[in-house]
Amino acid sequence: MRHMEYVGLIHGDLAARNCLVGERLTVKVSDLGVARSLYANDYCCLRHGCPALPLRWMAWEAVVLVSYSLAFVVLILLVYSVFLILVFSLFFRFWCHALD
Repeated sequence: MRHMEYVGLIHGDLAARNCLVGERLTVKVSDLGVARSLYANDYCCLRHGCPALPLRWMAWEAVVLVSYSLAFVVLILLVYSVFLILVFSLFFRFWCHALD
């Protein structure tokens, strides 16, 4: 993903289903747009003239904020990890007091 951002490529549908793993674990990013007819219900046009997007599989920030930068994704992951730490620490405190 860093390389794609460095080169200036925006994929828009980067998901595990679009990554092909080859020999020596080389990963090739593809766009399986030819399979679009099989999953026609997963694609939606947000505005007239814009390409159909797989809203069901896209990250919310890519849809709402139209942001594809790696820095923003890292920020979202950081915020989510802090949220999980807080939830688990509160659960751990509750659990410890329940055992006493």
